[in-house]
Amino acid sequence: MVYYGKLSKGCERCRLKKVRCDQRRPGCKRCEKSGTTCPGYRDLGQVMFRDESVRTIEKARRDAHVERFGVVQAERSQPQQTPVEQQMMASTAPSLEPSLSRSLQRPLGQMAADFFFNNFVVEGPILSDNNADFLVGIYRDHSDSAAFHAIEAVGLAGLSNVSRDYQLRFEAQKRYGQALARTNELLSDAHEATSDLTTMSVLLLGQYENVTVESWDQYNRLAVHIEGASALLKLRGEEQFERESGVRLYFAIRSQIVGKALQNSPIKRPRSSRGSMGDVYLQYINVIAAMRTALPLGTMDMQWLLKEVGGLENTLQAWRLGVYPDYNYTTVQVADTTPGHVCDLPSAYVPNRRRHVYKVKWSAHIWNKWRIMCIMLNKLKLDYGIAENTQQHEATIREASIDICLSVPSLMASSRLSRPGLLIPEF
Repeated sequence: MVYYGKLSKGCERCRLKKVRCDQRRPGCKRCEKSGTTCPGYRDLGQVMFRDESVRTIEKARRDAHVERFGVVQAERSQPQQTPVEQQMMASTAPSLEPSLSRSLQRPLGQMAADFFFNNFVVEGPILSDNNADFLVGIYRDHSDSAAFHAIEAVGLAGLSNVSRDYQLRFEAQKRYGQALARTNELLSDAHEATSDLTTMSVLLLGQYENVTVESWDQYNRLAVHIEGASALLKLRGEEQFERESGVRLYFAIRSQIVGKALQNSPIKRPRSSRGSMGDVYLQYINVIAAMRTALPLGTMDMQWLLKEVGGLENTLQAWRLGVYPDYNYTTVQVADTTPGHVCDLPSAYVPNRRRHVYKVKWSAHIWNKWRIMCIMLNKLKLDYGIAENTQQHEATIREASIDICLSVPSLMASSRLSRPGLLIPEF
């Protein structure tokens, strides 16, 4: 996605006339005075960032072709040299090799923002951890904020992961340091500490730690961020639920808290429907916690474990049967491609040349949570020797893993070149 700069927030009529609009809702005062119906305001989040991945790829190919053609023409136009001249050139001229890299034409910060909004932001329902509109507003209107620097830090870290460019990681660390210093200043201010902008900064800093973690030894840094975010939610109190942005931030941080709880202790199971994915994850956390605290250590009631896992599997199936049609997906065949053509996944990584098509990216994330839980439950049965049919459970794990891979094209806004490479989900 490409950032096209600050756009006018005025209504369509005022923009066409290039006059100042007071942006009053539902209609501006200028339209009211002229006796015309105000046409309303556009969604800046939909027009400020545009996906130009295909155009960028084609331009890169054209530039590469011109560059190669230019080198060939230059070689052909050189006059033939005598052996003496060749020897003199070899002894006096430095050894030069044509550079394969070209300087980037776009600012590094803009590239980071493009990658962030293209790969880490999806649109979802109100009661979710989605903050797409809020993030777009931050990057557009708060260029001096901690969240602004954190957005670029996460984007650069993701770019560094997929390109294995350590210079990008260094730039990401610089922006992370700026965001962290600014966030600490905000947290020391009683008024600013509970603002949505500060909370988003804390959330993004935690996401940066999640993107850059390379081993379990570094997990403690992410855990510290989650503990701080949890304390911040308590400090914000009930007032955060009076606005949509506060609800979304709460859900986003709650997801991180639940993930951390999975590594430590059980949390209370809330009342929810039988087909709730959140209910399944909370039940799983309780089962794992009970297994870890079983005394004496190493002992476990296998009948109890089999019953609990069976109940979780039934709940998963109930969720699958009751999923809303808008959240479902279809399976299509992937067309054959030739080397150099653009496709969604390298052919070597497309099982049976299939892929999934989702109506919205959000549903792909939900289905992958369901598949991950299927994998964990079946692996739990295999690890503890309570699987009735080992081959069947292994087949279920493979099928869920393949389905996750088939969902990747719907989660990736830009296509990949048809060449073998390492697939890194969520960067």
